[in-house]
Amino acid sequence: MTDPDEIRLLVQKLGFSLDNVQLAAVSNALDGWYAKARKARPDREPVPLSTAIERAGCSPYIAGKTTQSYTIDGTVVSGFEGVRDAFTNNFIKGLERNAQLCIVRDGERIVDLWGTNTETGQSTAPTSGYDGDTLQAVYSSGKAIESTVFAMAVDRGLCRFDDPVTKYWPEFGEHGKDVLTIADVLRHDAGLHAFHTAFSREDVLDQANPDGNMSRIIATQAPWRWASGRYEGQIPRVYHAVSRGYVLNQILIRVDPDARTIGQWMTQELCGPLGADFFCGQHDASFAAGNLPEAKMGFRTAPDHVYRFANATVSGMVRGILNEPSPMEAQMARLREDALFPLSPEGDPQGRVTGDRPNPMGFEADPGDPDSSALEITSSSSHASARGMATIMGMLANGGQLGSNRVISEAAIETATLHPVHASDRPNGRFGMADSNFVQSGWGVTGEHTFGWGGAGGSVIQFSPSKGIGFAYTCTGFGSGFSGDQDRVGPLVKALHGATG
Repeated sequence: MTDPDEIRLLVQKLGFSLDNVQLAAVSNALDGWYAKARKARPDREPVPLSTAIERAGCSPYIAGKTTQSYTIDGTVVSGFEGVRDAFTNNFIKGLERNAQLCIVRDGERIVDLWGTNTETGQSTAPTSGYDGDTLQAVYSSGKAIESTVFAMAVDRGLCRFDDPVTKYWPEFGEHGKDVLTIADVLRHDAGLHAFHTAFSREDVLDQANPDGNMSRIIATQAPWRWASGRYEGQIPRVYHAVSRGYVLNQILIRVDPDARTIGQWMTQELCGPLGADFFCGQHDASFAAGNLPEAKMGFRTAPDHVYRFANATVSGMVRGILNEPSPMEAQMARLREDALFPLSPEGDPQGRVTGDRPNPMGFEADPGDPDSSALEITSSSSHASARGMATIMGMLANGGQLGSNRVISEAAIETATLHPVHASDRPNGRFGMADSNFVQSGWGVTGEHTFGWGGAGGSVIQFSPSKGIGFAYTCTGFGSGFSGDQDRVGPLVKALHGATG
């Protein structure tokens, strides 16, 4: 039986005020939770309430509610001090371990900041320290670079966005995939978010081979279609979290006269010429040799299980008793009320990634682990600094040119951002990708005249041609969500808008 006084104190620290009946309901819920936890893991003692009380209501990466234990370095030009303040405030609130923010306007850096949480055990910096050049895993922010590579390929006349994939890869047309265009793949509209046959690590290492196992598996895969209901037979929009890069790589090696992968193109045609630190695979000699410092980033650096128990598990119990769901809980409740939801990929807790299919990666790997840097998984396992990301985005925001280096034509960027398709215009769009809007190049529409995407853990990469701004944020404190963390990035963008009008 849980101690009622400890429950009362825990609930108070979480910011709730409950009467005795409600407290008793929390007690019953916790008793049930503890019973299930002990049955599931008899070898491990569940989190004691006394320990949970210490972390309740606190910030993820500090012991108290605020901290002065941090360092902020870097520069901002005059007029952008508010952006520095917003960046600093994330550390004061305990939302960061390490983070970088870089903003380029009209080809020049106007914000170049990095920070470290100096609370004991919170920084994940390498022994050489943490600065504006330190790399981090940026997960799905790599999708913005995939999109940039294909915009460049279209600019060079190698393919068009509305070309059927089968124009370059006839075998791809099995199971009705002959109707799919390159834009469909870029927009997550191909129904290939996962595969019935899992890839091996060797398959990923061999993906530059057009006759390899990866090519065969993708070509013979049936797209996910509605089996019944009003959309029967149609392909919905489902987030291709890992698989999009695999499919796009198979297209690029067929359209590029040099048969290069996305990672090779990045090194030779995009990131290398721009001097942008953004890497995927072992195509850059310095990165492959391990000469570039990288801060650890992965699921292991998320808030610990004590914090999650106090501030997520118990808090969720209380909100349920009060019938005050969080915005995400309320959204999920609305989705579950839809008759089609149980039939959709999102009806499975892992459905957005896998549906009824094996893990799309196919093997155990943490994309944030430096050991994974040998693998070219462009949709979910790139390594970059905010400076590198902002350099590429700044080039796009500046009409395709940075300094004297022209990477892509301004007309090609305009073409790449045409024909946005909102998820609501796709079958199933009101579920997992309910708010997503992708232009034909596959950049997400992240704001008014702003394009890009974000990564699991919290990173964000985007550009605004109308304002000439490229924006990039990276972090080592893993947050929730597939595409950036608005709790941290939202105040930064608001401050930027305040400075630019």
